Amino acid sequence: MITRLVLENWRSHERSEFEFAKGTNVLIGSMGSGKTSAMDAICFALFGTFPLLQSKKIKLDDMIMNKPTQKNQARVVLEMTVGEQNYKIKRTVTLGKGANVNELWKNDTLIESPQNVRTTEKICEILKIDYDLFSRAVYAEQNNIEYFLEIPKSQRKQRIDELLRISKFENARKNLASLISRIDDRVKDATSLAESESAINDIPSIERELSQKLGKHSELKEKIAKAALEKQSAQNEYGKIYSKKQRHDELNSIAERTSGTQTSLAKRVAEYGSVTEDEATAKRKITGLTLLKNEMKTKQAEKDKLETSAKEARGGIIENEKNIREYGEKISKIFIPENAEKMKEDAERQLDAITSEIENLKAKYTYLDEQKKELFDHVKLDELERCPTCETDLTPERKTHVIETRLKKQKEIEDEQTKVKHVGKEMENEKKKAKEMLEKIRESLAKADEKKWLTDAKRKAESALIESSEVLKNAETKLKGLKIDRLIDDVIEELRKYERITEYCLAKKQLEETEKAITAATSEIKALGYDESAERAMYERLKQHETSYALLEQESAGIADLIEEKKKRLNELLDIKK
Repeated sequence: MITRLVLENWRSHERSEFEFAKGTNVLIGSMGSGKTSAMDAICFALFGTFPLLQSKKIKLDDMIMNKPTQKNQARVVLEMTVGEQNYKIKRTVTLGKGANVNELWKNDTLIESPQNVRTTEKICEILKIDYDLFSRAVYAEQNNIEYFLEIPKSQRKQRIDELLRISKFENARKNLASLISRIDDRVKDATSLAESESAINDIPSIERELSQKLGKHSELKEKIAKAALEKQSAQNEYGKIYSKKQRHDELNSIAERTSGTQTSLAKRVAEYGSVTEDEATAKRKITGLTLLKNEMKTKQAEKDKLETSAKEARGGIIENEKNIREYGEKISKIFIPENAEKMKEDAERQLDAITSEIENLKAKYTYLDEQKKELFDHVKLDELERCPTCETDLTPERKTHVIETRLKKQKEIEDEQTKVKHVGKEMENEKKKAKEMLEKIRESLAKADEKKWLTDAKRKAESALIESSEVLKNAETKLKGLKIDRLIDDVIEELRKYERITEYCLAKKQLEETEKAITAATSEIKALGYDESAERAMYERLKQHETSYALLEQESAGIADLIEEKKKRLNELLDIKK
């Protein structure tokens, strides 16, 4: 017995829970409320499939809730009691992955998971029923309850036997009958000739029995023929009643659906309230107002565009005026002498001259230093014995003169070096001043480029200011000439009023047509004259005729078998007698 069903994100069920009790449980709800989805969920929980999925009319992903938003998973939990044991089945469907969670619990213990096939096989073993039998004999798919009635009568018993798995017993019976027949043949072959002679005396008795059986068989054939006619008559009558039933059910279904539509339409018509204008007038008004609305939308769009253009132009004017002021202030702060280029050239020439003079002084100082070294490179003064020039021996007086001369020359060179060094220092200061002057001149010339850029930028800003002023002037002129007589919201509101009138007229027409359809269906239902009790009685009568016919056929077949056996036995005995 199923005790509980929980659905999460299963079709229209975001979270639904069903509690079942002993006896008959009924699911009641309007069309589309999820009754069939709940039944499919029970079938899916038990067998991992259901009729629509099995016939590929729907995909498993379609069972996952997709409104108002697409969910990622759907879950079905079913609890049931079998004997003294409690079972719980959990199946989860993941978008794009199928049924990826399949669990079977017994008394809070997991006994099978996660394979779908093995879980389903275990459930079938517990229930002792498979999907095919369940979907035919237990769960009738929506609009398919007449499955057994649609099976041809000649095949109905066979199909039911196959579903209930009892056809194997019939096969066993046939095989057993064949085996018994073969055993009987062997026993007969083993019967002694003495027994055969004794049996010859039974020939008259067998002939009498055969005559009686043939007479009874002939009577049964007459009864069978009569029963066949009665069965066929009952089938014809029931067929007519069943056709009426099908049409009656179809008309009832139409009436029920139409009744719901009628209620909805009647509610809509009532919501519109009192309507005075007719549909033709409303349509003319809608045509005129639609043209006016479109014209106003065009004008409004043009107005919005002009206002945007004017706003942008005002912003451009403010921005350009600001830039012109800033550029003018920066230009006024930059001073560049008229002869800056000539001053630069003179400063560069002066710097080059000073640099060259410093280099000359350095060279002269080096030269003097070398001359000073040459005075004493070959000999020390206190060791001087010969004249450095003529190589003659020096007298003490001559030696003193040579030493004094050289010391004097050394003094002159050192004085000259001191002078050169002093002049060089002064020239280095002059060079530093010349560099600073040149750098200032170059900075001044660099500002000339900045001033040129600022002047060009100011000129462009002035041009843009003139352009923005023209755009603003044109936009304001056009805005003054653009007239919008009414507010577009008022036009839309009036248009909606007349659209509601046409909707009311349409709903009223549909309501009238729906009422006519209900009246027609009701009239046809009355005209059919279908009586459910008469249909049930006729069905029972048909079953009785079919049962009687089957019993007669069975009895006839049994007597025919006995006749054949008697004939065979009689022929054997006659052969023995000969």
